[in-house]
Amino acid sequence: MRLHTLHVKARLAATLLVAAGLALAVGGPLAAGSAPVRLVGVSAQGHQLTVEASEPVAYVVTRPDPLTVVLELRNVSVGAAQSVLDRRDPIAAVSLEQAAPVDGMSLARVRVTLARPYEAAVRSARNTIRLDLTAVSRSLAPPAPLPVTAAPAAM
Repeated sequence: MRLHTLHVKARLAATLLVAAGLALAVGGPLAAGSAPVRLVGVSAQGHQLTVEASEPVAYVVTRPDPLTVVLELRNVSVGAAQSVLDRRDPIAAVSLEQAAPVDGMSLARVRVTLARPYEAAVRSARNTIRLDLTAVSRSLAPPAPLPVTAAPAAM
């Protein structure tokens, strides 16, 4: 019975070693310090901006003001990424920035400046992030302030 227990423990140890090797091969937690993903390019067509990386990436979207959308891509290097814009778009400008590393990982920023306020919806699939812009309808705009009128004094 003791020999059987040793066989079970040996198989368990071998299984754990294989699992650890697979985790390293597919970029598991031990591979956190791996080389950053490359930002391949940014293109705009119509009311859509597409950001493409060499691999799927984690990202955060912020709106610092109504005319700016910022996509921050974690563990991504801007490198020689290209930006292609159609000047008739609602997008006034796009800038690619390599930000200071966060937690030891590089951070790429895609800063989108809009010609006028637009609603932005972000979707991603695999290694592509898509920013869809929709014109802000007048019904969603804040109402004009009401004129101030003085109330008659009570007697």
